[in-house]
Amino acid sequence: MRFVWGNDFRSYDVPVTRAMSAAGLRIGRDQMLILGVAVVLMALAQAFLLKSRLGIAMRATADNPLLAAVKGVPTERVIAAATFGGGALAGGAGVFLGFDASIDPLMGAGLIISVFAAAILGGVGSAPGALCGALIVGIVEEAGTMLIPPTYKTAIGFAIILVVLLVRPTGLAGARA
Repeated sequence: MRFVWGNDFRSYDVPVTRAMSAAGLRIGRDQMLILGVAVVLMALAQAFLLKSRLGIAMRATADNPLLAAVKGVPTERVIAAATFGGGALAGGAGVFLGFDASIDPLMGAGLIISVFAAAILGGVGSAPGALCGALIVGIVEEAGTMLIPPTYKTAIGFAIILVVLLVRPTGLAGARA
């Protein structure tokens, strides 16, 4: 990416708008759009996984690939479809991240710990849990910057991972062992 487009920071040409205020919090219209799209995509992904043949095959392959293959599920194609779908969702997330921040070749590197913390907190394998985990991690990280410098915000994600793995390793929406 760097060889083709360079190392320069880039951004979308979006008009500057005034943020909305609610209970002392300032929320941008772009941030509300991102949240709305994320909720809709999560609901669509959950419905896809629960109702469609391919979604059911994906869940079966994820749970027990050998048994799914024995039952006639083309596991290689299902894995390829899941990889393609995950890549498409990740690419869309990158586009929306560009609305809220500048675009550079390493823009997602700083989010890895927060995303991992959200997945662990919500429960790996649960789309609604991951959304709730992401909201909680995001709010705790942003509120935590009132107590610690913003450069140490990643430490909050590490702390969330540590606490969740010690207290409830399956996350909020995960099944108890």
